[in-house]
Amino acid sequence: MKERLVEDWLSRINERGYEVPFCQTLIAKGYRVVRCGHSPIEHGKDVIAIAPDGLVYCYQLKSGDVAQTELAKHLPQLNMLVEARPSHPSLPADFKYCPVLVTTGEYSPPAVSLVKELNGSWKYRSLPELALIGGRQLLAELVSLSDDFWPVDAPALRQFRELYLVDGRGDFEVAQFAKFIAEIVGGPSTPRELERKSAAANLFASYLLGPFYEEADHWSIFRGWIVCAGAIARAGAQAEHDSAHWFPSFELARNGGLTALRALREEALGRDAFRVYQREVDDYTRVRNTITMAGAACAQLIDQIEGADTDPNPILDRITDFVTRGRFFFWGERAFSSFSTIIWLLDAVGLNEQANALLMTLIQSISQKNHPESEQPYDDPYVTEDESIIRLLGRDDSCEKRSNRKSVQSYSLLALVLLAARRNLRSQLEALWPRISHVRLTRFRADAPIDLFSWHCDKGREEDLAFEQPQSWQCLREVAMRDDSERLPAALREDPAFALMFTIAYPHRILLSLMKFLDEVIASATEGGGRRKLTE
Repeated sequence: MKERLVEDWLSRINERGYEVPFCQTLIAKGYRVVRCGHSPIEHGKDVIAIAPDGLVYCYQLKSGDVAQTELAKHLPQLNMLVEARPSHPSLPADFKYCPVLVTTGEYSPPAVSLVKELNGSWKYRSLPELALIGGRQLLAELVSLSDDFWPVDAPALRQFRELYLVDGRGDFEVAQFAKFIAEIVGGPSTPRELERKSAAANLFASYLLGPFYEEADHWSIFRGWIVCAGAIARAGAQAEHDSAHWFPSFELARNGGLTALRALREEALGRDAFRVYQREVDDYTRVRNTITMAGAACAQLIDQIEGADTDPNPILDRITDFVTRGRFFFWGERAFSSFSTIIWLLDAVGLNEQANALLMTLIQSISQKNHPESEQPYDDPYVTEDESIIRLLGRDDSCEKRSNRKSVQSYSLLALVLLAARRNLRSQLEALWPRISHVRLTRFRADAPIDLFSWHCDKGREEDLAFEQPQSWQCLREVAMRDDSERLPAALREDPAFALMFTIAYPHRILLSLMKFLDEVIASATEGGGRRKLTE
């Protein structure tokens, strides 16, 4: 069954969909992957890897069978692949390189003959010859890597089938996916077992995300890869082996998520990106707007943190337009991560007034809706977006009363107030304080930082808190500015870009330590402008 399933997956997947599995096969052979993914500056090289003997391999990935006509159509890319010497900071000063064309299908005899003739021409000009890898070789290597981890017992097999047999159109069951991947990497492991489990997690994630690659559902792909990266990081931290045994696989999953996030940003900037083609509830449309623009904002923030030269203005124009027209929607406390990411981007580019106005609007709204006597409070962060929309549609003020609800708390208000305190918005908070201080607060603390990577974390506790009335501004500022980053897993502390992606991929994890950590990272990355300039 496994060979047939992987063969079926290879026959349907596009080149972006098998980047991570292909790189995983290289890592298994001792290669060090230094770049994986399409980009405007790739010059025909989707993947660059260094072999154990120091030879640099440059791969161009295609999908499907390759005939001579198909090969001729891609000849300009092949010329770049062969003739343009690869450039990357990780490459040594003096190296030899080998270009390779990879496809999930097979090469026709005329295509192979054409490559032989081209190689003769390239060799005559002292250029490297082009090697070919086809689907049969890929199939054998992929099956071998995951051979020991295929589900056998009925529950696991049924779960895999349910995840695999979807159409990729908004039906990504992230909680079920997270459980399946966690079971692959879980349990005690030797260093070698950890390597194989991490590789298998990436392969199975690729198989299960295949339908979403077919439908270009970048948001589902993004969440899947970040959840997979979190599971690998958790397994690595638990095993306490050298990170060399799991980090390469973690990095592939992490970068797979970032690639999808950047693809989502490009889609969000399209002319008809937010056009509604069929009738749908407007609140659902606004939820989709909010999540999509949060993803785009996250991608832009990562570019700014990493120093990439991308223009933020198209995203900012769309955010400003949506705010002005009321096309964003705070549907429940699960929306905290989306709005905080948008606020951070506004801050990062110096639009502090707009960021502060949005922040205070959220604080006011939550303090009005989540007071103890509220009959229709915001849903807590564990209620999904779809569930919140269904609840909103089903509410009827004339007949539904929430009087049977024993307790109303807020998971996000404390985080939002601390963000406001970090921005010295004292007068704005004071004006709302009688209502703010009336809200009961709740926060979740995991027993161990690495448990935060579990989609359902049952190793922790919820703590109830309350603001003071009156509240000491000095004490509030001290809490807001205190560094609590030691409470975060190392994978988040050491990689702010991954921490940002984790925030929106795990919207039910409203963590004060993470929020303050990212707020400081973003402020530092934009020092000399933006909020940092205004408060100095």
